Amino acid sequence: MRPLELLLLLLLLLVLVWPLLPWRRPRWVDFLPVTAVLLLIIQILIEGYRWQMLPAYVLVLIVFLLTLPLLFRPARREPVRSGWTIAGSFFGLLVWLMVIALPLLMPVPKLPEVSGAYKIGTRTFHLVDESR
Repeated sequence: MRPLELLLLLLLLLVLVWPLLPWRRPRWVDFLPVTAVLLLIIQILIEGYRWQMLPAYVLVLIVFLLTLPLLFRPARREPVRSGWTIAGSFFGLLVWLMVIALPLLMPVPKLPEVSGAYKIGTRTFHLVDESR
C-alpha cells in the first residue's frame, strides 16, 4: 500500500473506533472525517486513483456525511453513546476490514524497468482486408 492510502485507512480506523472507547470525545475528533476527506483528495491528486481503494473512498465519504452534523453542534461534556452509534461503529469496522483486505489481496504489480540495448515491447494490430 502507498503511504497516503495507509494514512487514510488509519485515520478512518480512528474515526470508527472512537465511539467504542470509554473516554470523553475531544472536540478535535469531530474534525477527523473532514481531515480524512482532505487526505482523500490529496491522495488521489498525488498518488493517483486505484480501483482497489474505491470502497475506502466510499466509506470515507459516508463517514463524513454521517458525522457532518457533529461539527455544528456544541461540544458535550459527557459522552452520549446510543445503541445506534455503537452498532454503526461495529458495522463500520466490519466494512473497514473488508476495505483494507482488497488492496492487500490485490496489489498493483510493479513491472521491472526495461533494460538492455533494445527496448522490446509488444504492440497489437487489427488488420482488415477490405478487398475480400
